[in-house]
Amino acid sequence: MALLQKNISLVGTSIALETIVTPAIPNEYYPVSAIRSVNATYSPSLQPVGGVYPYPSMLKVDIYFHDVNMQRVSFDIQSIANQAGWTADLTGLTQAIDDINGWITTANSITPIGLATEVTLQSIATNTTGVARTPGIIRPNNTSGNLNTVAATFYSVSLGNVGAANGTVLGATIKPGEILNFSADAVNNFFNSFVYDATGTEFIIIYVA
Repeated sequence: MALLQKNISLVGTSIALETIVTPAIPNEYYPVSAIRSVNATYSPSLQPVGGVYPYPSMLKVDIYFHDVNMQRVSFDIQSIANQAGWTADLTGLTQAIDDINGWITTANSITPIGLATEVTLQSIATNTTGVARTPGIIRPNNTSGNLNTVAATFYSVSLGNVGAANGTVLGATIKPGEILNFSADAVNNFFNSFVYDATGTEFIIIYVA
């Protein structure tokens, strides 16, 4: 009697074995990262002692794992239904071994979701590398304007009202003696506008561009 037919394929980073039977039983999944080796056993005519082998020849694949407590996976390629190239001969067995090893190579090249690739890490390194910035200072007196006329983009701004009257910054009142600090915070974030009105008073504005 032939063995139960199975389908085998690479699913993501695991080798999946599906037994074709009714009622269906759960598929078996074996992560390729756990596989130590894939071996083949070939015998053109083998009848085990005390029993009858279900096929006229043995074309067996054994998958071994790094964890010695994991039982090896064994199957005869003649029981595989979905791999047309795995013919019932030595050529088919060789093809099976090549295909499985190819799946392992493919799966090992897949980067799991959430893990950074080398390109991503290089990009992060580039974005977090220190960059020289230019500080600047202006003292608007009895005037209004926008800091972006001095620096198109800037990363931090500090402003103090050093005059005797109220002024406005971003539409809000700043009283004499008050100091405001603004920072774009996250790496490479920046401002491109900072509106002030020092009419009737004097501001001192320090910025990093």
